[in-house]
Amino acid sequence: MRRLFLLNVVCLLAACAATDPDGARSTNVTAVDRPIAVSSGVGKRLDRSDAAPFGPSEMRGTWMVASASREGALKGDELVRIRGNAAFLQVRSRGDAWYTSSLEPMAVKAELDPLRACVDAANGDYRVHAWVNMNLVADATRLPSDPQHVVRAHPEWLCIPESLIGRAAMNAPRSPEFLAELGRFCAGRKNEYEGLFADPAVPEYRSYVAAIVADIARRYPIAGVHFDYIRYANPTSGVAASSLRAFEAQVNLEVDVAQASEMRARRSKDPLAYVKRFPKAYLQFRQNAVSEMVKECATRAREVSPDIVVSAAVFADIPDARAGRAQDWPKWLADGVIDAAAPMIYTKDPNDFTRKLKAAVAAKGPGKIWAGIGAWLLTPAETSRRIEVARGAEASGFVLFSHHALLGIEGIESVLKSGPLRLRSRP
Repeated sequence: MRRLFLLNVVCLLAACAATDPDGARSTNVTAVDRPIAVSSGVGKRLDRSDAAPFGPSEMRGTWMVASASREGALKGDELVRIRGNAAFLQVRSRGDAWYTSSLEPMAVKAELDPLRACVDAANGDYRVHAWVNMNLVADATRLPSDPQHVVRAHPEWLCIPESLIGRAAMNAPRSPEFLAELGRFCAGRKNEYEGLFADPAVPEYRSYVAAIVADIARRYPIAGVHFDYIRYANPTSGVAASSLRAFEAQVNLEVDVAQASEMRARRSKDPLAYVKRFPKAYLQFRQNAVSEMVKECATRAREVSPDIVVSAAVFADIPDARAGRAQDWPKWLADGVIDAAAPMIYTKDPNDFTRKLKAAVAAKGPGKIWAGIGAWLLTPAETSRRIEVARGAEASGFVLFSHHALLGIEGIESVLKSGPLRLRSRP
């Protein structure tokens, strides 16, 4: 089976790189650095028998990238074999559905529903968390052609980078030039933009995604929903045109009449006048938008599944998360909006990993921290060591990125099972 895994590395490299969990690109590691393991043969299954006793309960998850997880039952088998207990299965990658859906274009045939297969095969051995990419909705170099895709159906919901504000094409989101120019801009800045982002400050977009989350939670017996890319791309990635007008209107209500008149005059000459004059208010506006999206989606999920676990993959550097991405995840934990956060601490530096993990645990409030470990960057021994570090830091468990990379690392299963995972852990 391992040999079959490795034979498929090349054909899946590009697909997996396109669907990395949030933050992976911040490591500047290219696709060729990521060994990918995939299965061969639809319907193939693995023996799950394991005589190891059970130890303490903890989160032991792997992030399962959609493009390499078409066989949901097999992914579950693989997870159990390495003594994991939580499948974070990607069900929305770039505004598409990797499950049976009537709300978004489906990336898989209904009869090959990976989420249904993974859930049905759990048998109490693991729990399934539906991993949803929230605001990243398209690859800049491969814009979707389906007219039902959110990018085509509602281009007015997309963020317009500040560098493009004021250009003629950006004033006409329904024109072909709008998406073409936006795509070119983002594609030429891959380290800053992983693709096209929808704007959480648009109420209609928030409701759209909340309906998707609720639909998944209602129709599938999942343990949790897991929010990824729940942020803005970067500090200057902008908002939708309607959101910029909403911010300007908000400022005008908060300043006196004379200052509002002055700002309108400035705005006539510079479309970013309000953003430049009130940067702290603008950051707060964006933070509020992201937080409101988290709250709305979490609320909808809990309405249909009261015991569901709501979690998020987040930037590990808290100041950067807040200021650079408008992602104030410690507040989400403090307010009980989410139950757990998985800071993605993707680094080869062990001291950097420990420092960021301890900061995350210190900021968790009443919630839980699951250490996000970039196993594709590490040796089996170092992955094992970081699991132990997470336990020592009083994290509530860990999630490894990615499931497929992990299985492609020679010796990883034996090292984990003879080390930190020598005992099983109940889901």
